[in-house]
Amino acid sequence: MYAFAWAAWEHGDFAVALVAANEAARMGELQACRFVARMYDAGEGVPPDPRRAARWLRFAAERGHAGCQAELGRRYERGEGVPRNDVEACVRFTLAAAKVEHPDVCPTMLGDRERVAERLGEADREWVRTRVRSRRIRQRLRRTCGRLAAPFLFLRRDLVA
Repeated sequence: MYAFAWAAWEHGDFAVALVAANEAARMGELQACRFVARMYDAGEGVPPDPRRAARWLRFAAERGHAGCQAELGRRYERGEGVPRNDVEACVRFTLAAAKVEHPDVCPTMLGDRERVAERLGEADREWVRTRVRSRRIRQRLRRTCGRLAAPFLFLRRDLVA
């Protein structure tokens, strides 16, 4: 479905591309989520809507897409479609760098993280470390226990710390 959306976009048929990419994204194709977000950013087939683009990026980032995680970090840093938040930007850059395996991309994400972290105080840095740890634990639990069990496991605070 995503390949069809890409082909339609290459031929300039943005309306068809958006419908196909939306369908692929709803079916769980994370790259399609990023594609839909770019279409909302550029206003291709729809009016430009940075908030909706950020929602699609968040959807894919929460499911493990490193590129969307990094792009969401840049949005939090600049305040595009989301409230400006350096702590959340730092969390997103850290998670993206931990997920990516390409040796040329990881230093860029870590550089983005360091640039944002310089503006944070020590309490905020500690909060970033806590958020990253809890997300990694949550992701591990989802892989191990399945999607439905993981949210209920976090009712206990001792599993997060």
